[in-house]
Amino acid sequence: MKDEGARDPFKILLEEALERQRNAMMDNFAQILERLPKGDTSTSSGYYGSTTPFNVQVDFEIPIFEG
Repeated sequence: MKDEGARDPFKILLEEALERQRNAMMDNFAQILERLPKGDTSTSSGYYGSTTPFNVQVDFEIPIFEG
């Protein structure tokens, strides 16, 4: 049986790298949120109560299967 106190060094390094990556992503996300335009949140509010900075419209046709 493996000693519960001894942890795999590779797993420790991987967890530390993932934590650093997560922190960097959260910092980047916070910076992006700070740059979003601040507007009247009483109309078109998104998930976090801020106005939507852009509108995306996708136009495509779905082919009809004939086989």
